[in-house]
Amino acid sequence: MSAADAPHEGSVFFPIPDGSGLLYKLTGQAESPTPEAVIERQLPAKERHVEPLTVVNWLHKPQRFRVKLEKLAGDRATRLEGGEHIDVPAKAERQYNLAFYSYTQGLTHARVTFTSEATGEYCYYDLKLTSSAPARRGCLAMECPVRTETVARVQIANPLPGDITMKATVVGSRQVTVHPDPPVLRGAATTELEVRFRPLLVGACDATLKLECPELGLHEWGLKLAGAAVNPERGLAFSVPLGGRGAQAFRFTHYLQERAEYRCYFRSAAAGSGGGGGGGGAGGGAGGSSVGFDAPATVVAPAAAGPGGVCGGAAPRGALGAAGSLTARGHIKLVEVNPRRLVRTARTA
Repeated sequence: MSAADAPHEGSVFFPIPDGSGLLYKLTGQAESPTPEAVIERQLPAKERHVEPLTVVNWLHKPQRFRVKLEKLAGDRATRLEGGEHIDVPAKAERQYNLAFYSYTQGLTHARVTFTSEATGEYCYYDLKLTSSAPARRGCLAMECPVRTETVARVQIANPLPGDITMKATVVGSRQVTVHPDPPVLRGAATTELEVRFRPLLVGACDATLKLECPELGLHEWGLKLAGAAVNPERGLAFSVPLGGRGAQAFRFTHYLQERAEYRCYFRSAAAGSGGGGGGGGAGGGAGGSSVGFDAPATVVAPAAAGPGGVCGGAAPRGALGAAGSLTARGHIKLVEVNPRRLVRTARTA
């Protein structure tokens, strides 16, 4: 390429057989070269792609080309990577591997220029790379007994210099949370995030975890969740004089982030009678009472303010007959009335 005020100049002479000749003066203007090729690709986001580019040496001696990578349009987090130089033997060609990685969906317009260090001549490629929606990064299998917690960990790299706050969304389950909340990715580093699962019902389901932000796009994982059954919770032991009454509080944790009403009832496992003629039989109370025991029919738990839940309680009271002794063993059950069945069971003795 020549400047407008400094064209290339030359001459050509044609000798004639009669001894004369023709001399021509030549003036030329060299314009910018056209690209070696315009490459267009459709690629999924968050997957590394390597594009081979052919570099030709047109001279009869080896040349070293300096490589310049330009991102003419596209997201600032998109990466173009490759070597700074490439050596090509005389009258030969070599492949230059350009690595491309996009975090977000959209079009990236890039240019790769190869400049001869000896002559300053150059050639270049134009690339139009369109990134589509990314594939899932994997599947997390999480299983634990109900009302306990299990933790999985995921890692996300942030190539940008500043911290980035992401938005966490779980589709298909309300018992999965991400910590810290909200997730913050440190600048120019890889951050590990905790995915916590606390099942409230026995059973299995599938869900989807999405972490997204405008700068780094969408990160998505599949979740396979399962809650296993547990034994009854801690027991309550009563010891009161004949004819007296004793009260103890049965405390439990309510994890739903909404108000709920629990129904309290007893299921007696065994009963016996002592000397003096007093006695009792096995039975169950659907209205919050059993032989020798009674409790409020319902317990209201307020909405939990966070994943740690809120404490609620019911106070069953034990009674002993005046003419003899009564020992009851059974279960207290707290069942949420609406909208879903969450069971708390405690032994009594």
